[in-house]
Amino acid sequence: MVTYVSAMGVRRGFQCDDGQVTRFRWIGAAIAAMAFATTVTMPAAHVEATAPPTTEVANTAPVATNDLLPENNNLSDCIGTAEPANCGSRARADGHTYLVFLALAAGLTFIGWRIARGVRIRDRAHDPTL
Repeated sequence: MVTYVSAMGVRRGFQCDDGQVTRFRWIGAAIAAMAFATTVTMPAAHVEATAPPTTEVANTAPVATNDLLPENNNLSDCIGTAEPANCGSRARADGHTYLVFLALAAGLTFIGWRIARGVRIRDRAHDPTL
């Protein structure tokens, strides 16, 4: 008995004959050759190093009106990863800093409580003797 599928030559799955495999290989080789040619023939940017312009730096301290910046020190002397001595001000630790810390601690406490509560509810659902 000949079915429609076998008469039309339809096969199950993805099958290629030798001609299709060869075409796929040629297409892949052509794409690789174009990518290689594009990479090799790209013009390189020509960059020359020049000496920086010579300018004289004034020894005046910058004018700052921020309360968090030091008043008696040069601002450029206070730049770095670790803050040197006499580079801060009294305005750095006021009540607002502590309020932000308390809000952060309260938020983390609330999140921890919700996680613990969810774990207890999950454990009770799996083990009803708890």
